[in-house]
Amino acid sequence: MKKKFLEQFEEKFYFKTSHYFWHFLTAVGGIALLIGALILLWGITPSIKPGVRKPKLPKPVKVGYEEVLKKIQPPPKKKVAEPPKRTVKSESEAGKTETETQSNPDEAAYLASLDSLKTLLPPDKFSWKSRGHWQRNWYDKKWVVDVWGISDRLKSIFRKVSAEDFKVKKQLVDSYISIVALFPEKERFTVLKAAIDFSKSDVYTSVQNIELLNKAVPLFSTENANFIKSLATFGKKNPRDGRKFIEYVISTIPKFDSTIREDLLSAFIKSYYNYFNLIEKQKEATNLYLDIFENFETANQVKALTAYYKMYVN
Repeated sequence: MKKKFLEQFEEKFYFKTSHYFWHFLTAVGGIALLIGALILLWGITPSIKPGVRKPKLPKPVKVGYEEVLKKIQPPPKKKVAEPPKRTVKSESEAGKTETETQSNPDEAAYLASLDSLKTLLPPDKFSWKSRGHWQRNWYDKKWVVDVWGISDRLKSIFRKVSAEDFKVKKQLVDSYISIVALFPEKERFTVLKAAIDFSKSDVYTSVQNIELLNKAVPLFSTENANFIKSLATFGKKNPRDGRKFIEYVISTIPKFDSTIREDLLSAFIKSYYNYFNLIEKQKEATNLYLDIFENFETANQVKALTAYYKMYVN
């Protein structure tokens, strides 16, 4: 009885199920074969493929006849009249004393500026050429510089600020002339050294720094160039706050009597290092002091400023 039931179940369920399943697989295989044939037919007949829209391209740039002609047949060079030959009797930039004929206008202009600087700092009074001596050790000898000449100082700063052509060199020399000329002869070399020290990594910044120092000159006595040296040294040592400090000094120091301004500048610089090391903090403290400084006698205003800074910080 049990065996008969299993045979009937097998005949009615298993056989019919497998029959339908294989029919389904055969149908799926046939459909896949048909689709594959259609894809193959589509691939080998490109004429029935959909077209691709071409993007609109801009009109081609036209090159004129004249432009081509200039390339293949450049116009003849115009003869430029040579400037009059100039005889230079002073030392050249390389330190050689000889007569030179200048055909480069930029070089001639630069040498003219150099001559102007030599007029302010005459070679018979100031060392334009470096001097030194040979120093012998037990195994070799070396050259020791006793005096570093102005020519070598200029060449050194030209290299530092990448002043490679005569036009740029002239621009830098002219900026030095502008400030050196404001002082009497005895102070000019000190001013030139200060200006060179305050020259930075490029010509533009260097010229801007010299112009800033120029603004400070009318506020002090030109009989002594120590204030220029102090400002330039501070600017060189403090690249972050140097220019801001000098600008603040220029805007603030006219409020004080001219007789105490150099001492006041020294107090500003010393107090920056002793108490602040940040110009914004020093400006805040100084602005508060400006509200009361007139209550002190002129002779005591510098001393009062230093005391005020110390109490402010505490």
